Amino acid sequence: MLETKYHLLMADDPRRKAARRLQHDLGRYIRFAAPEELEADTEALRQRLTRDVLGTRSTPEGLVPAEAIFENWLAEEGRAFTDAAEVGMLRDLVRELGRLAARLPELGRAELEELDRLTRSIAGECRRLLRRIERGNDALRR
Repeated sequence: MLETKYHLLMADDPRRKAARRLQHDLGRYIRFAAPEELEADTEALRQRLTRDVLGTRSTPEGLVPAEAIFENWLAEEGRAFTDAAEVGMLRDLVRELGRLAARLPELGRAELEELDRLTRSIAGECRRLLRRIERGNDALRR
């Protein structure tokens, strides 16, 4: 196998590993059951958001909500991001998501739609973080 400086850097890059983990654990699963078109039925939307937001991941210990996934990731991997702005937007989105998720059973249609929008934004921010890091590493290859 050809091992260039770039390949070695990519293999050992803690920021890339952390961003990949976040994209997989949160970005991918926070909208796992989301259809292309928002559910017309409010209770169907609530049920899907309950699964996607409060049961984002399943472990042997039980379901893990999106907010806990992010907080665990931040505690374990956050030190790789010395510039707070890199994850600041994501942190704000997850906090707002947690605020709404805590009241999910009683949310009205407009708030459920806002929660869905937040899941879309969080998934997008996870993808953007990974792309920014990979683009930065691509610049080193040249």
